Amino acid sequence: MDLDNFRKKIGRTMRDLLDEGGITDEYLRKKLKKELNATEVKTYNYKGDILYSDPLVAWDIRQRARQDAHRLRGDYPAEEHEAKVQITFDYADRVLLLHQARKELDLLSRAGAPDSFNKVGQKVKALPIKGLRAADDVDNQC
Repeated sequence: MDLDNFRKKIGRTMRDLLDEGGITDEYLRKKLKKELNATEVKTYNYKGDILYSDPLVAWDIRQRARQDAHRLRGDYPAEEHEAKVQITFDYADRVLLLHQARKELDLLSRAGAPDSFNKVGQKVKALPIKGLRAADDVDNQC
C-alpha cells in the first residue's frame, strides 16, 4: 500500500461514509421530526374481530427522539468513555509509518519548529520498530 492510498484509507470519516449512503443531515432532520410527532395504532382482538384504535401518541418513540435531539444539540454534558485500543501493523506498514513520521519531523525541524518538537523528533528518529533489524535502512525501503 503506498502512502497516498494509506492516507485515503484513514482519512475518510464515518460522516463521509453515511453521506455517501444517503444518510445526510437533512435526511436525519426529517426522520427526527417525524419521530418527535410519532403516533401508533393499537390492534385488539374482540370476540374474533380485529379492532383498530384511533392514532395514539407514541410516547416511548417521542421520548427517545427528544433525548436524541437534546444529545445532538449538545444540551447534555459530554459523556466520558475510556477505551483501550491495540492496533497491529504489518512490517510494511510499520516501515512506511516510521518513514513518514521521520519525513514530517524533518520538515518541521527545517521550518523552525520549537525545541519541544525537535526533541520529540530526535526520539522518533531513534525509535526502533519491533521486528526491524538495526541493519535495515528504513529511509531507503520506501
